[in-house]
Amino acid sequence: MKPFFIYSRYLPFGKFDYLTFLVWVIIKKQYNPATGVWERPVMSDWAVRHETWHVWQQCCLFVLGVVCAIASAATFALAGVSIPWWVWVTPVVAPYAVYAVCWFVELLLPPYDSAYRDVCFESEAQYHEYDENPQYCPFSFLRFIPNKDWRALGRERFKKQ
Repeated sequence: MKPFFIYSRYLPFGKFDYLTFLVWVIIKKQYNPATGVWERPVMSDWAVRHETWHVWQQCCLFVLGVVCAIASAATFALAGVSIPWWVWVTPVVAPYAVYAVCWFVELLLPPYDSAYRDVCFESEAQYHEYDENPQYCPFSFLRFIPNKDWRALGRERFKKQ
């Protein structure tokens, strides 16, 4: 699955250049002071592969959220109770809730300044961003949970310069 690329001046904010939202990758436009216009940056091949991994991860968690929502809706329906609104929001919120929990856990573990880099989703994307023909396996990010350093999996030669 290829992501859809959207260019924006306002998102993502902060030091991030890309923001993945399910199948969309929002890319920060860059201001060129010489011409006075906002320009579309050119993404490198490794950045496209990195963000594509995030799209696959989020789609995987989205499908898990759909399964949970269907199971919850069926449970409420069998109990004869009206289905609450949060059941229908679960698929969209699930990828970000799981990511937030993982990030919070990494914030509690030392070293504290590398919590973003140590999240299993980011570690997997960095590990695979130099693969020419990546083979995605659902929930493969789970093997990156105990790893504090994805280079320990044998990718020292791919370290960015």
